[in-house]
Order: sequence, then structure tokens, then C-alpha cells
Amino acid sequence: ILLLVVFSAMSFMSIRYLIFYMCVSAPILAGLILNLKDERIFEKISGYLNQREIILNSIACIAGIYLIFNTIPFLAKYEFKEDTRFAFPKDAADFLNKHEIKGNIFNEYGFGGYLIWRLYPEKRVFIDGRTLEPEFMNEYRTIASADSGMQKSWEEIIGKYNISYIVMPPLYPTGEIYPIVERLIENDDWALVYNDHLSLIFVKKNSQNDSFIKTFIKDKKESYNTIIIQASARAKIKGVNPYYLIALGKVFYKMGRMDDARKAFLIAYERDPKNPIINEWLKKF
Repeated sequence: ILLLVVFSAMSFMSIRYLIFYMCVSAPILAGLILNLKDERIFEKISGYLNQREIILNSIACIAGIYLIFNTIPFLAKYEFKEDTRFAFPKDAADFLNKHEIKGNIFNEYGFGGYLIWRLYPEKRVFIDGRTLEPEFMNEYRTIASADSGMQKSWEEIIGKYNISYIVMPPLYPTGEIYPIVERLIENDDWALVYNDHLSLIFVKKNSQNDSFIKTFIKDKKESYNTIIIQASARAKIKGVNPYYLIALGKVFYKMGRMDDARKAFLIAYERDPKNPIINEWLKKF
């Protein structure tokens, strides 16, 4: 039962775990169903089913044939497309394929699988969804959160892996701005060389990439546009989440757009009046 609960929870977290849930749950559920006939409360139901076994088997057979000849071929024709709006950095991958940047990449966890598909073997990602090692995950989180870390700071980890460019979306799935994105925007040692509606690429200023940076460097304020696009679009979809609006308010505030910032925080307040972050920001207006 414990295994059934665990794999059930995993299948809700990610669809790729669904096959494991099916493998584990099938024999467990079958055993439970067989045991039900021994329970008093189910005696009548069990007898009723035994009397109509042929009918039930026939229905199951018809349903199976229907699935084989109708549903499965339909699903086989289903066309999968890249979610370039929110999930897959197609344009950023195109940019990286066209241009050579010296050193290693740091990428956001969710970008990893797609970037492997697009960039491997010429460029190797820092992390993807297959990562299982806790220590390595801690290093990833230290960089993503721009944390000083328990053992090493985010700068030390970047030095450890010779990371010279960073590919990130601006926002966590929950709506907050990635601290590393905020830090890179403020840090003069890093240059913004690419941004679009979804992705940001920062390159560390060094002699290896000096000519590349001179060719592609952009005003870091352009990264705010990526945040605004993502936060605005997601705020409409996630109707109760206040954090996309908090992200919007913070960016508008940094841009000097005080009226827009105040409006964003007020809408966020309507969604979560007790949120201390929102209330603290509203005191500034």
C-alpha cells in the first residue's frame, strides 16, 4: 500500500512516473480486488458479478477492441509541439548553436533536457531532469538562489565548474524572480548577450569571450522586458497566484514606473491580502 501511495504521488508530480505507477499498482490493486470477495460487505456484489461473468468479460473484450482500433491509432497521430512560450528555449538554443562561447554552461533545471537535445555533444548542460545526486542538486540550488551556501558560495561553484555563461528563464515556476537573475543584472562582471520572451543569456566578462561580448552585449535593462512578458502572461493564467504580480511590481519599481508598480502590488494584494511581502512593498508608495 505504501508503494502504491508513493508511486501515485510521483505520477501526479510528473507524467513520466506514470508507467512506474501502473506497474506497481496493477498487482496490488488486483490483490485487493480478489480479497474484497471475502469481506461480508461485498458478498452480494461478488455473487452478482460471478453470475454475470460472461457479460462482463464480453464488455471488457469489446472495450479492448475499441481502444486498439480507434483510440490508440488516434493517439499515434497526435502531434507534439515545443512549448516555446513557457517551457522550451528554442530561440536561445538557436543562438547558442550559431555562436561559440568559451567555457561551460549553467542552465535552469527545466531547460536541461531540451538543451541537451539541441546542443549535445558540442555543448554540455549543467543539469537536467535525470539528476539524482543530492550534493550536485545542492550546488545547483546554491547558484540558482545566488546563495553564499553552507560550504561554497555560488561564485565558488561557478569557478569550480569553469562556468562562463548562464541560460535562465527569469522566473521560478511559482512566480518569484530567480535570485541569480537579479544578481547577474546587478553584477558588472556579467554581460547580457541575449534575451527574448522566455530566456536570458549572461556571459562572464573574461579574456576568452571578450570579442564575443563586444559583439553581442546588450543593455541589462532589456532583461526586464523578459520578466514583464513572462510575469504578465503567467499572472493571467494563474488567477490566484500573487507572486507573478510581485515580480511585475518589483521590475516596474526598478524601472521607475511607479504607477505600474503600485497597480501590480494592489492586484497582488487582492489575491493575497495577508502576504507580508506585498504589504511591505505597498508601504513604499
